[in-house]
Amino acid sequence: MLLTTTPGIEGRRVQKYLGIVSGDSTDPVLTHGTGDKPRLDRYREAAIQNLTEQADKLGANAVVGVAIGYTVFNENSCIVAASGTAVVLD
Repeated sequence: MLLTTTPGIEGRRVQKYLGIVSGDSTDPVLTHGTGDKPRLDRYREAAIQNLTEQADKLGANAVVGVAIGYTVFNENSCIVAASGTAVVLD
């Protein structure tokens, strides 16, 4: 599965747009400001994995326009979310 933050992939044509896909991962014990980057990376990868699985179920071979966001709810909880558009490329 190809993933990109751009609206397309150079040299490839979008044959079909399948819709918006998203994935998220929550961390109920991440403390804001601790700088626990390896742990945050794991949660980001989990969100991307969830997004990829959703796109795969739709029959996509790529997700374009991928965006990743982090929201800290309080000192002890955050969510990492990824979204994009599932597509079929030629």
